[in-house]
Amino acid sequence: MRGKLLKIKNIMGGCIMACLVMSGTNMFSCYDGRDNSFEKLEGVSSEGVKVVEITGAETPGTQKIYTDKAVAQQFTPTKKYLIYEVRLVLSRAGNFLDMDTLKVAFCNDKSNDPSSVLSGYFTYNVRLNAISAERSEHVFVFKNRPTVSAGTKYWIKVYFADTSIGDGSTNYILFYQTSGDAYSGNYLKTYDGSAWSEVSNADLGITIWGKEQL
Repeated sequence: MRGKLLKIKNIMGGCIMACLVMSGTNMFSCYDGRDNSFEKLEGVSSEGVKVVEITGAETPGTQKIYTDKAVAQQFTPTKKYLIYEVRLVLSRAGNFLDMDTLKVAFCNDKSNDPSSVLSGYFTYNVRLNAISAERSEHVFVFKNRPTVSAGTKYWIKVYFADTSIGDGSTNYILFYQTSGDAYSGNYLKTYDGSAWSEVSNADLGITIWGKEQL
């Protein structure tokens, strides 16, 4: 179900905020554009297509995101795409300082593990307190849009900017996963601070929108 994207200027802080209102639901997510990712809030055009869609992610993740704990979903485009936006099913427990941020990064693949961030593109920053306390689909719209190639493996990696915050019991971000292998041939992995581990028979709740490139 498509939502309605709004752009709001915060006069006091001088920042741009973007909000997603999911039609027919109570889901409402706002992002403050701290890294200016919403200077050009275009969303998905009428020509946009779903590059990847993993539905049915209703099971709380096997590992919470906090300190140096991270999660990543591998994906393999079937065609060449310009990526418009990424949607992730997340929720937040507890409260954080305004300066505390969650990072969402497009990464290269190295031996079926997340590697470096795509050259010339981004790691997206959003305030942790902007993540809804309820299970919601959170939308990340990018000003700088990466191009991905057909048959090449990539990762969407989610982690804390400051690895000293969060505790895993009262202050953390929770991701949601499927209860079965919804995206065959691609991995969901978690990072425990030292190594990546596969979450078997599950995938991250994620939708990636883009435009096919010739």
